[in-house]
Amino acid sequence: MNFMKKMHIGWKVSTLNLKLASLRYRVLIPVLALKEHEIESRIIYRLNSSSLTGLDALIIVKSFTLEDYYLAHEAVKIGVPVIFDLCDNIFIGEYKGKHSLSPSEIFLQISNIASAIVVSTDPLALIVKKKISRDIPIYVVPDGIETAEIVEKAKRLLTVPQIIEGFCRFLIQLKRPVEQVGVKFSFFNTASPIGILQGLLKELVSFTKRAFCIAKRYLYWRFWMKLSYSYYDRNLRKLLTGVPSKLNPKDLSEITVEKHLSLSPSSSKIVWFGSHGADHANFGMLDLLIIREELEKLACELPLELIVVSNNFSKFKQYISPMSIPTRYVEWTADSMTEYLQKADVVVIPNSLDEFSICKSANRTVLALSNNVPVVATSTPALLDLKDCIVLNDFENGLRRYLNDSGFAQQHVQKGQELIGELFGLQTIGKLWNAVIDNTISTSSLNNNSLKPELIFLVHLPQDIEILPPLLTSACKLGVQCSIWGSLEAVRRWPSLGNWIKNQKTDWRILPNNMKGVDVNVFPKSACAVFSATETNLNPHRFTHSLVKLANDAGLYTATVQHGFENVGISYTDHVHAIERIRIASNHIYIWGSLETLHKDIPVATRQKCISVGCPKPETVEKILIGGWDGRPKPLIGIFENLHWHRYSEEYRQFFIESVVRIAELFPEVDFFIKPHNAGLWLTSRYQG
Repeated sequence: MNFMKKMHIGWKVSTLNLKLASLRYRVLIPVLALKEHEIESRIIYRLNSSSLTGLDALIIVKSFTLEDYYLAHEAVKIGVPVIFDLCDNIFIGEYKGKHSLSPSEIFLQISNIASAIVVSTDPLALIVKKKISRDIPIYVVPDGIETAEIVEKAKRLLTVPQIIEGFCRFLIQLKRPVEQVGVKFSFFNTASPIGILQGLLKELVSFTKRAFCIAKRYLYWRFWMKLSYSYYDRNLRKLLTGVPSKLNPKDLSEITVEKHLSLSPSSSKIVWFGSHGADHANFGMLDLLIIREELEKLACELPLELIVVSNNFSKFKQYISPMSIPTRYVEWTADSMTEYLQKADVVVIPNSLDEFSICKSANRTVLALSNNVPVVATSTPALLDLKDCIVLNDFENGLRRYLNDSGFAQQHVQKGQELIGELFGLQTIGKLWNAVIDNTISTSSLNNNSLKPELIFLVHLPQDIEILPPLLTSACKLGVQCSIWGSLEAVRRWPSLGNWIKNQKTDWRILPNNMKGVDVNVFPKSACAVFSATETNLNPHRFTHSLVKLANDAGLYTATVQHGFENVGISYTDHVHAIERIRIASNHIYIWGSLETLHKDIPVATRQKCISVGCPKPETVEKILIGGWDGRPKPLIGIFENLHWHRYSEEYRQFFIESVVRIAELFPEVDFFIKPHNAGLWLTSRYQG
């Protein structure tokens, strides 16, 4: 009897959509293969407080978000080794993500704390080795064999995660309006009674206007959509797209493009399948243009049909349909893929061999051979092991031989199936992944340099990076181990903030927006102090305020700094930010001027925290050339935008802008320089900004 404890592995994914090949090949097939090794797996899509509970290792699969970086940090902190699985060359310049940091930037940050990296091909392993800054193991685990049985098992694996995700989205939809109301009415905590009344009236007027506009737009939109769709469906749909009207439907999953060539029922079927492609590289459906001449030549000799199983009919119609060969487009689904592979006489896999495509795996060739279909392909490193059972680099003669000599085709298929079983079978994939996990768990070690900060700088608003750099530079020069911590919400809202954080030559960390469930253990044992630029109990400062309170509970020294000439809670008050209701949690507040510059109504507890140090400035400032400004020696008047325009009436705001423009016209010999506030809330297009 085996009393050994089962290992539990977490697989962090970017999607639960089975159509994504990386989910099937890099997660679901390995999960099924590892079951034979008594390894249990958990698929993680949405992060929560229990995401890492009970895990022996965390594998992040082709997911490049700041949440992934946060999850990796949390895993390392509790001693769970991190493995990153990569199946694409994300280092080409055009490979972009949806966030302020590119996939390669996120990957490189995670690689600094990961224990191992897994890739799908040897060329990709060489590229990764050159890019990462640490000497950590890089393993090559190829894509496995995808069969109908495995697809069905994969669907069952995703059932629970998909149900949980659907429920989470439902809860978020319910929760979001409540949170938005909480933010809108946060002035209840800091405003004076008059300010609260004004805030309520303002929100009531705003809500009434918004409701009226939404109702008007909806009715207008509904009327025109009904009218235009009815006309489009009856008259334009088939003309523009080739797809019949839904009022007179046909089978929309399969569209044959008629040609001047006759299409015999006994025509040989050449199949190409895969993603239609992307902007970042030359791959996908358009690879067929590489072999257009060969296909058209063969179509004159033999009755042929080219079947394209993909996910972009428009691209097919524009580029593939004009070829002088009968063509058919089939929308990709797991079922259609299996059906048309079984009908195929041969599969073609041309490759542009650019720096992205050269790293592609053999999965499409393996899938074709496993379905008894011979393959003609461009030679890539991933296909070299199969060179004796497929035709490489000779599409014309290879297609002609396979289509005319069924014995030759069957001989290659049989040999290919023996090879792919040895190289890519479920048992092989399981052994390779099991070895990776065993080696990683037994040899993983923490990156001591990046996980032992002594001084933590908190960054949450764009103006923070105007205040903190001189202090960060000075601390680093003194040999203090520093780390910059920011929030997901801020980095998403202000990409420049994320770029500044990752460009600093110091350790950094991104934390979730909601600090619920985060306790004092968030701080490493090496930390001694926490420094923030903007920290109060106001809603915009809630991230830093929460962390500072946790730091106080952890016994760390905390400090903040005056971040503006007029600083809420320190040097000014108004009906929205009543100074007597502003709370600052930091142990000390470093102010620019003397104590006499503080507001007369500042609470005693806040005043006692203040220490006069001056305004932090960099030792040297690089000269910046401003477009459209000649820089000639003239008198220069600077006008710096104040963030708190709510203190002024709309009439005064407009008067001020018009006055500045008028004065500038009256004094052409003087340059007027307007510096908008970093947060950019007011001086925008509304006020000619």
